[in-house]
Amino acid sequence: MKNQTKISAVIITLNEQKALPAFLDSLWFADEIIILDSYSTDSTLAIAKEHEKVKVFQRTFDDFSTQKNAAIAKASYDWIVFFDPDEKITKQLSQEILSTLKDPKAIAYYVNREFHFMGKQIKFSGLQNDNVIRLFNKNHCAYNGNLVHEVLQANGTNSNIKKQTTALHLYYL
Repeated sequence: MKNQTKISAVIITLNEQKALPAFLDSLWFADEIIILDSYSTDSTLAIAKEHEKVKVFQRTFDDFSTQKNAAIAKASYDWIVFFDPDEKITKQLSQEILSTLKDPKAIAYYVNREFHFMGKQIKFSGLQNDNVIRLFNKNHCAYNGNLVHEVLQANGTNSNIKKQTTALHLYYL
């Protein structure tokens, strides 16, 4: 049975041709995919346009917070998943997102993120994992205005996606 809550996947891009095909495939659960591109010069736009759920917009990049907030404003639905193209959304994570949105108890959800470099998981050094908001209701959240190291500010209750079922990997390509 399909989840009743509609989901917009939102992405900002600049020359993401290498990561984009697999990333778009991992967004199978989203009802629409919004890409706000900063005028890529590679085949990012051509790849994006091959997917029927994708809507592409372009905007000159000024800073990460402004770009992300502008992308969110293009979304048709209240519930947003906002991942970076070099992140892998596992099947377990996507199923947990759908399950969470059947009866949401918060306005923003943290996802546990594991880091991988050159095919190997980083297990030490303080960079092995972290929690970041990747699922949220756009009516209660916005990026904080930082030029870099932007943080999503959630005005309401935050929660965690079940850690035992999530394995979001960040790959440096």
